[in-house]
Amino acid sequence: CGMMPSTPKHSGKPGQAQLLADVVAAIPSDRWIPVGAMHSSQSEAGTLEAMLKPALKRSTASYVAALLEKAEILELDRSGAHRVRRR
Repeated sequence: CGMMPSTPKHSGKPGQAQLLADVVAAIPSDRWIPVGAMHSSQSEAGTLEAMLKPALKRSTASYVAALLEKAEILELDRSGAHRVRRR
């Protein structure tokens, strides 16, 4: 018919894979940062939770930290308040 299929519009927000890559890149390897998982719309600055909140409106930091530890991307310290650093 000669009609071009419409292309989906891009929302301008990074995809989940890009968000995760950006978060991992922002986590230091030379010092620990708190996971800071909170079941709240607020999060403490400087925590993994705060890095994830702009894109993920629910508390996901503890799950993300555990998955990235399993993938051997992050170290997860479970003594006391959980904290992470990049490997």
